[in-house]
Amino acid sequence: MRQGSRRSPAALGALALLGVTCVAAPAWAQQRPLVTEDPETIGAGRVLVEAGFDYGRDVQYPVSGLTGNLLRVPLLGVSVGLGSFAEFQIDGGLYDRLSITQRDAKAPLAGLVTATGDSTSAVDDIVVGTKISARPPDRRAMSAMRALPSSPIQPTGTGSRTCSRTASRSRRRSIRASRWWAK
Repeated sequence: MRQGSRRSPAALGALALLGVTCVAAPAWAQQRPLVTEDPETIGAGRVLVEAGFDYGRDVQYPVSGLTGNLLRVPLLGVSVGLGSFAEFQIDGGLYDRLSITQRDAKAPLAGLVTATGDSTSAVDDIVVGTKISARPPDRRAMSAMRALPSSPIQPTGTGSRTCSRTASRSRRRSIRASRWWAK
């Protein structure tokens, strides 16, 4: 009489990993990481200055029909605390450079693009807005609303030459020493 063979958990795990790898489909994700805003305001009378840069590969501008690698430097932000529940924000950049890798002549505003070479540069749009916290800052769970209108400064093909408005809601939950954000 033959006893049933037993496979080790490691062998079953390797077999499962091999099976998942063989049937995996390509993933379609967003172009860049999602920017998540902390719902906590900076506090009354305080000023927060932020600086950074952004580099994106194969960034698409469907309105102008341009695709390329985008460098934005420096990205600056200033937040001023208006109270314990609100803050005023100004964000923008000084220099955007798009190395053009592809042009779509059928795009709606392709005929208005003034860039003739393999790159174009511009000043980033200025975004002015407010953030209002919906819960007191001493709680573990917070929620906030953020309204941000923006206006174009210079039409070069890296934008739609239109004003835009953005509103977002963010939530945060603190559990011991870790914070979890949702947008």
